[in-house]
Amino acid sequence: MVNQSGEAQQACEQMIAPAVDGHDEGQPRGDEEAPDQIDEQIKDPGDELDLEGEAAPLRKPVVPVMPPKTIVCDHRRTHWPYRTWCKFCNMARGLGEQRAGGSTEHAIPIVGVDYFFITADGFKLRKELKHPQTAEGEAELLADRLAGRIVKCILVRCTETKCVFAHVVPCKGPDEDSYVVDIVTSDIAWLGHVKLMLKTDNERALLALVRKMLVKLRCQVPELEKLGDETTVPYDSQGNGSTEVGVRIVRGQFRTLKFCLEDRIGQVIPSKHPLTSWILEHACFILNAVATGTDGLTPWARARGRNFNGKLYSIAEQIFWKPPVKGPQHDPQGNMGPRLFPGAFLGFHRSSNAYWVLDAQGNAVKTRALNSRPEEERWNKDILENITVTPWSLRVKKDAERVPLGESVQKEPNIRDVVINPRRLKITMKVLNDFGTTQGCPQCVTTSGPFKRRNPDLHIQIDVENG
Repeated sequence: MVNQSGEAQQACEQMIAPAVDGHDEGQPRGDEEAPDQIDEQIKDPGDELDLEGEAAPLRKPVVPVMPPKTIVCDHRRTHWPYRTWCKFCNMARGLGEQRAGGSTEHAIPIVGVDYFFITADGFKLRKELKHPQTAEGEAELLADRLAGRIVKCILVRCTETKCVFAHVVPCKGPDEDSYVVDIVTSDIAWLGHVKLMLKTDNERALLALVRKMLVKLRCQVPELEKLGDETTVPYDSQGNGSTEVGVRIVRGQFRTLKFCLEDRIGQVIPSKHPLTSWILEHACFILNAVATGTDGLTPWARARGRNFNGKLYSIAEQIFWKPPVKGPQHDPQGNMGPRLFPGAFLGFHRSSNAYWVLDAQGNAVKTRALNSRPEEERWNKDILENITVTPWSLRVKKDAERVPLGESVQKEPNIRDVVINPRRLKITMKVLNDFGTTQGCPQCVTTSGPFKRRNPDLHIQIDVENG
């Protein structure tokens, strides 16, 4: 053992010695001349490769591994978070990168509001459309909206809770702003803020909208202690950056759900289809209920104080829904009828904690209980193709019917009114001059002053001539 330890110590000293002297083993010391030193200095080290040497470490891409089918099915309900093995996540959000950025805390929560548009080329802000922001451009934009080529939407994003809401704005003419004010007011009221600042850019339509919202919020939300508004600096593209980030996030989630649903039903969903409005609102619901921040909380938990505890269903999947246990909709077919009815899932109604479903009549109804169906029965493109209801029109509108009039009614002949008791007239000189006197009447002899008629023949004569 002693000899072995001595040999080991000697070997260590031999290894350390070159480092102490500043020379490596095999290199010349001092003025010793190394063989072929000049030739070695002239040669370029890159001219020759050491075929037996080691390779430099490479940065290799991560090849995703497909998880079990159950995990894939659960992920396709929400498509959150982003998964590299999901085809639809890559198609919709594959180019984006998550970058850590600093956050600025505000003493008063700021809620950004902005319009965006769904076109054949994707989501666009108003400044990105080809229509100029003039009266003629607005008229052209309205014509494209009526033709279904462009869908106008409104987005609301809170900088404190990170909640985001998006809604399709229907073409309602003068009542369009009233509808937007009502729906944005309900979004802000759901957040539960007592102090609030509304932030928009300098678009004329948004400025007018904010003025109406301020009045509506003061009336509908009496708990608000402080309410104000602010606008961005003109021509500053980053002034309302938080809201524009919300548009990009919603755009990615919307496209993911849309691509996934199109793959399941085997048909493309046009922008003007009623399903577009339901998919847009459901995409925001998923972002609020599922996405977690750096603090580990979801936007739903920041706003409501608790996480969303309901069940998540895929948009437009076929389910069984339960009618209310009381009221006129309870037992529509009597106590011997079914308890659950087939339908399609359309979204979640956050204020009443109920689900939106499409019933067999094509109407959108609310229910608190759903049951899933087997995988073979979850998707039906025929039902989704014939959907007509939207979040602002929950009942099927029937076409106006022309009802003809009935048989003709025989008219009664016109009967001339007969005076039963004619009014007695006062005979004056003018009456005598106009109608003449009655022969043999002693009163007619007197020609001075007014007098009453005594002769009934004159009475009849005057009445008949006067009709």
